[in-house]
Amino acid sequence: MAGCAECLAQAPRFEIERYAKGQVCSETHVAYTGVPNKHRDSEERMVLACGVDSGAPTFLDFSLADVDRMEQVETMVTLDGRAVPLVRLWVRKGALAFRYLPFVVDDILLP
Repeated sequence: MAGCAECLAQAPRFEIERYAKGQVCSETHVAYTGVPNKHRDSEERMVLACGVDSGAPTFLDFSLADVDRMEQVETMVTLDGRAVPLVRLWVRKGALAFRYLPFVVDDILLP
């Protein structure tokens, strides 16, 4: 147990870095929060899964060139015990993105 205490005493201290609002402007960027995923087909794009904990997920597809900042907000734990990072993306306003919404296939034809 003494080895653990010595290790903690010698470990460097890391100060908490405060979020500076001036780094990303809300007039030029929009913030989205969700779980980041690699794009299936392109290394230049990413998919953000939003609302995964609410049972009604939405998937947002962004170009990495339009994402100016990514910051980890918290870590969620799934029912099977996996830790999943929750991040906030700051995306440039006016960027082209795609929104995928899951739906139940029925007799209704979409326009």
